[in-house]
Amino acid sequence: MKRFSIRGRVTSQTAGIVLLVSVLSGVSVCILTSRMLVREFDAVLLTKARALGALLRYEGAGEYEFEYHAESMPEFDSGPDAAFFECSGGDGRQVWKSPSLLGRSLAADRGEPSTAPVLENVLLPDGRPGRAATVWFRPVSDDDLPPESDVESAPLAKVVVAKGRADLDRSVQSVVGTVVAGTSAAALLVLALIPFSVRRGLGSLDRLAGQVRQISPNSLNVRLEDAHAPEELVPVYQQLNHLLSRLEQSLERERLFSANVSHELRTPISESKNALEMAALWPDDREVQQRAVALAVGAVAQMEKIVNAMLVLSRTRQATSAWDDNEFDAKTVLQGILTSMEATAAERRLQVQVVTPPDERCMIATSQPLFESMIRNIVQNAIVYAPLATVVRFSLTCEGSALVFTADNDAPDLDPADTEKMFDAFWRKDESRSGGEHLGLGLSLVRFCCEALGGEVSARLSDDKVLTVRLVVPGILTR
Repeated sequence: MKRFSIRGRVTSQTAGIVLLVSVLSGVSVCILTSRMLVREFDAVLLTKARALGALLRYEGAGEYEFEYHAESMPEFDSGPDAAFFECSGGDGRQVWKSPSLLGRSLAADRGEPSTAPVLENVLLPDGRPGRAATVWFRPVSDDDLPPESDVESAPLAKVVVAKGRADLDRSVQSVVGTVVAGTSAAALLVLALIPFSVRRGLGSLDRLAGQVRQISPNSLNVRLEDAHAPEELVPVYQQLNHLLSRLEQSLERERLFSANVSHELRTPISESKNALEMAALWPDDREVQQRAVALAVGAVAQMEKIVNAMLVLSRTRQATSAWDDNEFDAKTVLQGILTSMEATAAERRLQVQVVTPPDERCMIATSQPLFESMIRNIVQNAIVYAPLATVVRFSLTCEGSALVFTADNDAPDLDPADTEKMFDAFWRKDESRSGGEHLGLGLSLVRFCCEALGGEVSARLSDDKVLTVRLVVPGILTR
């Protein structure tokens, strides 16, 4: 699948938006400006029409007097750019025409009388395109009319004023040209600046990519610098740094695990080698041969135990990567594990004290196999490593939506620094000692399972040498 470029997509989309906005803005400005110019042109025509209407006086009996002075309105004289007007009485009879008409008539509105003026585009008598304003009004009556004459009895009269719109069209074209030129220049300038702006805006991604490229398996201790990162990328930096931290810890655990495995295997391998060499030196000595075989078998058994432990770790890691939630009672699980450890506790003369919620069930929704594995290993660790004839305490409580399990036992041989190491695979207090029944995997398995379930496990050594292992597992349903 072809990959797209963020820079290319942002540039093209921004350019498209700029062009669309420029076109819409230019068209809107042209339309609004053209309408404004036409309104101003029409306002001048209406002013002239009303001024001409004020010159018309009604004298009665269908007669009108028009007090027109050509010298005061020279634009209505004949000429190439002349304006035109026409006054008509209520019966449609023409009262007066502008000298520029030269006996012709205006092809203006011929409709019914209206109180609102009529504005329209017309073809002037000389063939030029123009604009006409038609105004209906009731003329003023002559002062010499008898008193019984009513001004309302004067019929409506009409004045039509028309003028060529060449100047108007030139103004509109000038505005349109200016707007198009200005909008185009602005759009071109913005389009030229968009790539630079996008490149600068995405510079943070380039810097992030550059920092990531410098990270290698040997430099996982490096952290991404987010001091100058934009707000939107800060979560990305934080998550990447968190991932790097976890990778570094995982690789460190793997290196430590490999070193511990090598340490654990070194002793049985050396024992096997020594036994075989001893058997080779005295091939005829039956007693030496039996001792050599016994030593080799013991060493091989120890290696088998170590390999099995490694397989357990591998299966635990696979189990923690895919598990299903199911509901169960945590108290029942704990009681079953304690029952299975009663013989060991009695053999070591330990006093086991258990604190759980009275008459309540601790229902939890999580992986029951992983949960049982954690509880079993913590209980076994406390009972096996507690000094003889001491007290071991277990507590199961509910805090909010999490279940908390603690195990307390005396640990006179431990130091506070040991609490940070005891969750490492194959760790034992006496590192020079190998062999034995226990390989130091219990708490390491607890940590793997706990991380998979989203919980927390920690160890603390008090001043009076009491070790407390605390396990927190989310998923409490009822109490």
